[in-house]
Amino acid sequence: EPTSKDKVNIFTLENNLEYTVSTANNVNAGTAQVTITAKSTNFVNSKSITFTIEKAQAVYPDTLELTKPFGTVLGSISLPGITWSNKEATVGNVQGSPNEHTATYCPDANNYFPQVVTFKITVTPIDPTYDIPTGLTGIIGETLADVTFGTFNANNNWSWKDSTVLLTSIGKQNFTAVYNPKDSNYNTVEVTVPVTVSGASIKDVTVTGYEPSVVFNGTHYTYTSPLTVQHNGINLILNTDYTVTYQNAAGETITLEDIVNVGTYYIVLVGKDGRYSGTKKLEVVITQATNSITDLDITGWTYGDKPNSPSASSNFGSISYTYYILVDGEYEPVTIDNETYTNNKAGSYKVVASVAETSNYAGATAELTF
Repeated sequence: EPTSKDKVNIFTLENNLEYTVSTANNVNAGTAQVTITAKSTNFVNSKSITFTIEKAQAVYPDTLELTKPFGTVLGSISLPGITWSNKEATVGNVQGSPNEHTATYCPDANNYFPQVVTFKITVTPIDPTYDIPTGLTGIIGETLADVTFGTFNANNNWSWKDSTVLLTSIGKQNFTAVYNPKDSNYNTVEVTVPVTVSGASIKDVTVTGYEPSVVFNGTHYTYTSPLTVQHNGINLILNTDYTVTYQNAAGETITLEDIVNVGTYYIVLVGKDGRYSGTKKLEVVITQATNSITDLDITGWTYGDKPNSPSASSNFGSISYTYYILVDGEYEPVTIDNETYTNNKAGSYKVVASVAETSNYAGATAELTF
């Protein structure tokens, strides 16, 4: 729209006093028109002139760097004024990105010449699709390292997040597995996978806290209760995971107080509540004890007096005494009742203390001359 003064011949006309100016089609590219119309009484009629508005060169106003997930189709990326050169193509692979893709930019085809632009698109991985492994089984006391994925792991895609986790409860349990698609276009993801855990055999446990072989001591066998019972690092709990009974060599049920005499016995662990099944026998052997007689003593006898009784101690058993008198260099037995016998013969004597052998302890002897 003219803003300067327009000259007609030698006269200078003042806008809005002698004339008015109007325009048509002067916004968009194309042919535009300006019309000057006389306004005062000094001039009449009007004059129109045309001019051309040329198209401008489009310049993309935003960034040419984009980030899109793997698998995105270019045609699905909607940007104002952008037409993709190959709208059916995808953004490409993660590895090697950013990937270049061309497009034309033209915000208005009537007023702009299109601009060819090249976008750099960084491709991000997406979550993969997969089948959650089913039918996995384990045994209580094992670790997840013992639980395999079977046919689900034909391509070695599956692993446990922590393979050292112990299976401590029976039934279906959920654990965290890792699925690695081994393709840079897909994320490695953590997945909850069920494992059915069954009970273990009590025979597989290790047991400490008892002595498998002891020497007869006259009292019943003892051990520290509860025993230390473990299965792959799990401490089993008495009366929760197992119970304890006792048997003799014939397999007859007995009590702990019955384990006294020399022989073979068993501490029997019995699995309980499905966590552990079966039985485990811990053999306990009681062996014969050695024996000895100590502190044998007797006061010498006096002719015509009642004989003095000997004294002695033994580890086990009752001590009996026999007497001998020295005759012509040989000791001959003599029967003496210390309560009624009156020593009627002076000389050299010998007393022998003895304990008879039994299955529980050995025999023992000691002697003393007086």
